[in-house]
Formats: sequence, C-alpha cells, structure tokens
Amino acid sequence: MATGGSGSDTEYKGWLFYEEKGLNEYVAIFTVAKDRGTLDDYKRRKHPKAAKGVSAIRFRFVQQDSTLRDEYMELKFDTPQDEPTTGWIIKPHTVPCRIFRRDVDKFGTPGYPDPPSCSISVHAIPDAVLRLRYTIPVEGVDMGIHILLISKTLIRALLCSHYAYAFGAYYAQNYAGIIRQGLMAVARAVVTIQRKCQILIASNCWKKLEFFRLLLSVHKHLVGPICSIQTLVKRLKFTGLNYSS
Repeated sequence: MATGGSGSDTEYKGWLFYEEKGLNEYVAIFTVAKDRGTLDDYKRRKHPKAAKGVSAIRFRFVQQDSTLRDEYMELKFDTPQDEPTTGWIIKPHTVPCRIFRRDVDKFGTPGYPDPPSCSISVHAIPDAVLRLRYTIPVEGVDMGIHILLISKTLIRALLCSHYAYAFGAYYAQNYAGIIRQGLMAVARAVVTIQRKCQILIASNCWKKLEFFRLLLSVHKHLVGPICSIQTLVKRLKFTGLNYSS
C-alpha cells in the first residue's frame, strides 16, 4: 500500500544491512522508506538472512539543482578515508549510486512492490587490514550526519580452519555408519569378482594370464581405495569421536 503524499518536510528513513555471500564477502544493501515498518517488511521478505548494520538514518530530501525534475540522494564512493582500508574492496553495483524521492513515494503502487535500494559489494583479501570502517558521504539530503558507515571485521583463515574441522568432525560422526556400509558393500563386490575370476581361470586354463591381469585391475581400482578409506576412518577415530552406526 502506498504511504500517501510527500512534502518538503517529509522525513524518510534509511537502513544499511549486510548479506553474507562467502568468506569475507558481503553485499551491503541500503534501502529507503517513509517508515520503519516498511523497512522491516522488506528485509523479512527479500533478505531474511541479512544482518542489520550500524547505519540507520533519518533525513529529508533537498533540492540540489533547480533545473532537476526530481530530488535524489547519492552515495559517494570517491572520497578519502580517515582509516586504512588496505585489502578491502568496496564497489557499488550501480554508478552513480542514487535513490530518487519519487521512487520512495511510489512504493506500494503498481510497478513498485519494494522500496528502492542500492547494493554495494564488500570483499576482503586474506591480508587485508583487520577492521574496516568505510565512510560514505551522502549528498542531496538534510540530516545531522551526512555519512553512512560500512563496518566489518576480517575473518582469519585459522578461525575458518577451526570451523571447517568442526564441521568435518560432525559430518564424520553422523555419517560413519553410511561409510561403513559402503565399505562392506565394496568389499563384498571384490570377493565376488575374485571368486568369479578363480572359476573362470579353473575352467579356461589357457586364459590364466588374461584373468590374472583382470584380478590385478580389481585390486588396483577397488582394494586400494578401500584401504585408503579405512585408514581415513581410523584417523578420524583417533580424534575420539564415537562412530556408532
């Protein structure tokens, strides 16, 4: 539902929140509406897993140029930073990064099911500075503080390795029974093939060499992997996990 008309004194609200896309990789989404309920609903419907950032602003649009037909706010990404951002890459999905007042006012009318927003990619390389505080000046608005703040902390590889190990241990603990069943099935297949080969060799002595090669192939392609998997399971047991099927 549309929220009604707007005058020069109409106050708008903007939120910045983050969606995690991977290790040290996010999309920051800045969206604008007339009320907090609209922003809450938009986040719930479109970005349910997103985390709210520290930047929530209240503002009024101001006319930047008397020749312009529409008022808009613009996020500026070409300004010097007070704190180091080495190793962090911040890139808006659209340039210039603008939100028009008319699009905010038309929310809820046909063709405008969602409030307008701007998306910003935030990515860090492994040796980036630990903490990112990236300020984004905002033009075209009247508010107390004319900046947005992107704030993230680098996740170190060592911490990720810990989580990867924990996940692997959990997976092994819960699926060890399935692994054991698979090993037994493969082992039974090997025994069956060996017996068939022995029967064929006994009945066709002149093909002994051919079937001997076949038997070696069976050992190469089946027995070897079985031993490798068994060794892996033994190593996992060494961690003290209980592998009851």
